[in-house]
Formats: sequence, structure tokens, C-alpha cells
Amino acid sequence: MKFEKISTNRAKFTFEVSSHEFEHGLDHAFEHAVKDVEIKGFRKGKVPRSIFEQKFGVESLYEDALNHVIGHLYQQIFEEKSVIVVGEPQIDLDFKSIERGKAFEVAILVPIKPEVTLGDYKGVEVKAKDVTATEAEVEAEIKSLLNQNASLEAKESDVLENGDTAIFDFEGFVDGVPFDGGKAENYELVIGSNQFIPGFEAGMLGLKIGESKDVNVSFPEGYQAEHLAGKPAVFKVTL
Repeated sequence: MKFEKISTNRAKFTFEVSSHEFEHGLDHAFEHAVKDVEIKGFRKGKVPRSIFEQKFGVESLYEDALNHVIGHLYQQIFEEKSVIVVGEPQIDLDFKSIERGKAFEVAILVPIKPEVTLGDYKGVEVKAKDVTATEAEVEAEIKSLLNQNASLEAKESDVLENGDTAIFDFEGFVDGVPFDGGKAENYELVIGSNQFIPGFEAGMLGLKIGESKDVNVSFPEGYQAEHLAGKPAVFKVTL
């Protein structure tokens, strides 16, 4: 194996593949290919090597054989301690140079972790910024953390109110026809969060667990799904 660093972040490994190594790759390729081959007079997967090569040519095995050989070569690159490979390899090979029974060269180019040399950082002064949080900002952050770590509990009243987390099924219809993306089951939504189109969450207020209701809304004119923009819709909702 010959190693050459061609840039700060690329290396080239050149290997000589012996005739014995390539023949081993051809054996592997044949064992893989013959499994699906059917030729009259032979059972599927039982075609002799000589008959296979006579019908399809030994060249039909080259690609799989090379992949097998190169896989082993690539493993040697990973074992090379002087570089760290950080991406996919690029194979540099002249297929015309491949001749059964003779050795040939293959080069593998790989992106590698570059060496980083730190500049003179000792003695560098950094002025710290004076950051002062207001009481309102602190309270807002605390509230955000509480919301992130809160767990759901069943409320005593079964009437849906603003701020409640509702779990419901829904299906939307435009002109009486259901539309893509307009149906869900066990959907979880904080009422009043305005995550749905205008009027949807307000239309659910007052629902009781197990109740169903038709919620009438209109999609905004600038809605991302153009075929729904500006159209009235009915959502059948069950809490």
C-alpha cells in the first residue's frame, strides 16, 4: 500500500491487486451471481463456472469482484493510524488495465480530517459582555421550562376551556369532500395556542368528553395549500 497526502483534507492510497486476490474476488462474485441463473439443463443456482463464463463472459463478474476486493482494501485504510477518514471514498481505476491472471493497480481517494494548527492565542484579552436579565425575562424562561416539563392530568370538569390540552379525532371536509391531511386520531392540542386555522379552537370550546361537533371555519386566503386557500370547511370533531 502506498500512501500519499494530496491536500490538507484528502489522501490517496494506491494498492496493487495481485492476480490471486482478484481471482478470489471473481470466485465471490460468481457464487453471488449464480444463485439467480437458470440455464436449460441445469438446476437454478447449479450452473458450472465454465458454462456461466462461456454464456455471460468472465467480464460480467468484474464489477462485483472489484467491489469485494476494494472492500477489503478500504478496511486497510481504516486501520491506517496516521489519518482519520471522514467521508465517502472515490475509486480511481482504469478498467482497461484489468486483465485476468495479471496484477493491476487501484487508487482510493478519501477525505480525511485535516490537521489544525492553533495560532498564538495566549495573552488575547476578551471583554465579557454585561448581560442582565429583567424579572419579566426570568419569569418567561421559568414558565417556558415548566411548560416543557409539565405532565398532563385529567381535570375535574369535563368541559373544554381555554388553556386545556384536548385529545380528539377530527376529519375536515370542503364542499362535502374530505381532503388530504385533514384527518387525525388522538390529536393533542392546547386550546388557545392558535396552532390551527382561525376559528377552529374557539369552535371547540364547551365540548364535553365523548361529544362530537361540526366546527365551521374558513381557510385563510394565504393558506400554504393553494387548493384550500380561502375556502370554507367543516371539521367533524370528537373530543
